[in-house]
Order: sequence, then C-alpha cells, then structure tokens
Amino acid sequence: MKTYNRNQLDRILINLCDLVIERQKIDPEKWGLVGAAYIDRETGYKTTATSIKKSGKWQHAERTAVNIFRNRFGYLPEHSLIVVTLSPCSDSMTDRLNSDCETLIESLPDCQVYVGYQDPSQTLSNPNFEIAYTNNTEIQQICRELADCFLHEEDHELTESLKSLGISAAAILTSAGILSQAINMNQDYIQQTLDRNFRPLENTSDPRKPSDDPTPVVVRQNQAQPQITTEVEKVVEFLQRPLAKELLESAQRHGIKGMELLQLIAQCAHETANFTTLKEHGTRQDFMQQYDRRHNPETAEILGNEHPGDGAKYYGRGYIQLTGRDNYRRAGQALNLPLEAHPELVERDPKIAAETTIWFWKTHVAAKTDNFEDTKTVTKPINRTLHGIEDREANFRGLKQFLQIMQFRNNTQDQSRQ
Repeated sequence: MKTYNRNQLDRILINLCDLVIERQKIDPEKWGLVGAAYIDRETGYKTTATSIKKSGKWQHAERTAVNIFRNRFGYLPEHSLIVVTLSPCSDSMTDRLNSDCETLIESLPDCQVYVGYQDPSQTLSNPNFEIAYTNNTEIQQICRELADCFLHEEDHELTESLKSLGISAAAILTSAGILSQAINMNQDYIQQTLDRNFRPLENTSDPRKPSDDPTPVVVRQNQAQPQITTEVEKVVEFLQRPLAKELLESAQRHGIKGMELLQLIAQCAHETANFTTLKEHGTRQDFMQQYDRRHNPETAEILGNEHPGDGAKYYGRGYIQLTGRDNYRRAGQALNLPLEAHPELVERDPKIAAETTIWFWKTHVAAKTDNFEDTKTVTKPINRTLHGIEDREANFRGLKQFLQIMQFRNNTQDQSRQ
C-alpha cells in the first residue's frame, strides 16, 4: 500500500488550490470554491475535482471526485484517501445535492482525510475516519481565503487579491519573480495537470459569423506542445526544496532575473547536489589535501589559506561552495558578519548562505560575464576546471524548457479566453 507524507499531501493541496482558482477565472457560476482529490492508497490512482453546480444546486467537491473516480476506473477502492481544501461538512444544506460529506466519507471503506483549512461553521459529530490537517501556514492561508469567499460571499465570487496570489505557474513569468512560485510545482502536476491544460489549440477554419456581426474573427493556429523532458522533471523536483526557495527569495530581493537567474539556479543546483546540502562533500583530510598550504600550496595561495589548518576550516559551504579564508573574510566584511572567525555560519544558516552566494555571484561571476547563456563562461569563476559542466548545462537547459512550458500555458490560457 502506498504511503503519503505531509509534503506530498501539501503538494496535492496546492494543486487543488490552483485548480479552484483557474476554474473560477473561467466560470465562477459553474465551478465552486472547494477542491478535492480522491486517491486509491493501493494503486495511487487519483481524481481531482472542484465543487460544481448541477440543476441549480452545488455538488460537493468530495462527492464529485468520488463520482469521477467510479466512472473512470469502474470501482471504489478498499483503502482510500481524500485531500480537500476545506474540511468536510457535517450538516445537510438545502442548496447542496445529496447528503453531507461526513456521511459520504463514512460510507467509503477505510477512508482517510487530509485537510487544508477547518470549516469553523461545521462540527464533525464523531467521524469514523481518520482526519489530519496541514501544518503549512502558507497553504492554510490560501485554503482559508478560498473558504472565506465560499462561506461569506453570497455570489461565490473570487476576490481579485486571491486571483493574483500566484499559485498558478503563470506567476513565475514576472520579471524579478521568475521561478519564485515554481517551488509549488511537482512531478505529479507536470504529468497530469499539464497534460490537461497544455494541449495545443484546435485549428478553427474560418468560423465565419453573420455579415451583420462586426466582431472580428480570430483564427487560432496549432501550437507545438512542449515536451516534458527528464531535465524538466529534475528541475521541477529540486525547485520544491526549501533551500531552493531561500535562494530564490534572496535573488529576487537583489534584482537578479532573466537568464542570469536561471544560470544562478543551475549552478547552485549542481553545487548543492540539487539543493540537498550546503556543505562540500568530503572529509577533513580531503579538504587538507585540496586546500591547505602544506599539501597544495598553489591552490592555498589563490584561496588565501595562509595558516596551517585553513584547508580544513575554510572548505566549501553555501549554495556556491564558498571556499578559502580570503573569500570568507571578504564576504564577511561585505555582509557585516564574522565569517572569517565562524565560517560554519554559511553552512548552518540558509539565509546567510544565500546572501554570501549573491555576494560571490555579483563580485566574481556577474562582473565577468557578458552572456549568461554561455554556461562554460559562467562556470569558470566558480570552478576553474569546469568540473560538472555537463550537469550545469543540463540544469540550465531544464530551467529554460520549464519556462517554455509555463509560457505555453500562459499563451494557451490567454487565447482560450479571447
């Protein structure tokens, strides 16, 4: 049986919020403000839905997802999971189809529930199912805003502020904010949601209107659907990680954008093993052999490692593997931090790691780079021997391809609304 951790369930919640907002933009009279997913815990099969209006009444998102699952796969699982943006209702409502959600879920064998926000107007009596709530405060806030529109707005209209929250991947295309929301994307989203939303537009052959209708005719051309490569999947995976988020936020504050931002992320992904560590791989003896003046005087001189033991003390740390006493001293002076005395701060505090990386990037990389699309030129100030150049280039390609997918989505959605 498949198991799901909180990170995986939170990603599903994010996708559901995205789905609710996108559908609200299309037709708020048809689609509701609650999103739900129904999952077979044995096979991983999943359906997603929002609440929907039928015959003048709203059908709960949970029931809609269950019905879609039954129709699509021909059965209901023995062990299931419901992920929902708003906790299940326990009261029957006159404007709702069928029974309350508590009754529905209790009728499903061995069903567990994961919730984004608890409905304060409903109290589950004594549910015969397991229920848990997200601990992610950002997701809670988004789910709460959706719920507030649902609970307090008679016309179910989504507020403009909520529409601009940026859950949708289109938000990453803004200049300084490029990729800042991409951390909310995941492989499941890429494989399923993109397949649904990114189909090329059908070619409409001269759909003429009556001659007395002055509305211009828009003939849509087919667009090639972007390919979801393994390099894109890798990018989507590492952009979800907390270390990536910290660096993106720091880069945004410092105005790094466009191809320069993509190169920064590509390089740092390589240096941090895809944003999983802020420490150079190796032992104390390894660092002494590579950086200490007693074992490698040429490299030690370049790095400013002037005292015995400096090689082991000033090994690579942070997003870009800041190395050598001289770099720690200069970065510390620029940032007003005691990094020469306490280089371990760069490894232990992601915020300090991000700031030292931006300092190094601006002083050592950007100052020497005219073309950020040339990965080899960008790499040389970071690694003189171009170690790992293939991985760095693959990261950069994946990031560019990811943005092409997002751009395609944006263009497709814009054209579909014309």
